[in-house]
Amino acid sequence: MIDRVDDGHLVLAAGIRLCLGAHLAGLEGQIVCSRLVRRFAYIQAAGPRSAVRP
Repeated sequence: MIDRVDDGHLVLAAGIRLCLGAHLAGLEGQIVCSRLVRRFAYIQAAGPRSAVRP
């Protein structure tokens, strides 16, 4: 049996364990989102909003 103190979860997005690709991934996400919004500025849902899962 492994016994340890539960300090929550380990996050690799800040502090000493910062992932080396975290900043690049964030920048890529910003670029993708901004281009999608520009390209599909007039997109509309084909069905009722209640049919979309969160």
